[in-house]
Amino acid sequence: MQKYSLWVRIPITALGISVLTALVVSIFGWLRSWSATQFSNGMFFAGLVALLIAIIFSFNRKSTLPDYYRLPSPSERNESQIDSLQRWVYDMKRGYNAFLLMTLVGAFLIALSIWIASFVI
Repeated sequence: MQKYSLWVRIPITALGISVLTALVVSIFGWLRSWSATQFSNGMFFAGLVALLIAIIFSFNRKSTLPDYYRLPSPSERNESQIDSLQRWVYDMKRGYNAFLLMTLVGAFLIALSIWIASFVI
């Protein structure tokens, strides 16, 4: 199995999550006998929820920024502090990836809601 670049994996994963979310919203709407406008509103609401989750990831990422004034000079650092900084960088990347993923999911769902609304008008 070939390992794909992050810039390929995130959009594909976001599209997959968007499709699954759209299916869940569609099944819920079908069971409740929604009109096309209500389907559009449901997709838009799901997209807003995904964007809200992305914003929460963004706030979490900003709250974990290091205090540069408390870091010792490079000559005073020992190995455990360098490991701690590397772990912090890894956590920051993961938070950014989650932010980007959920932003794309929200954008896909909102685009789908606009596309559904185009059939109503």
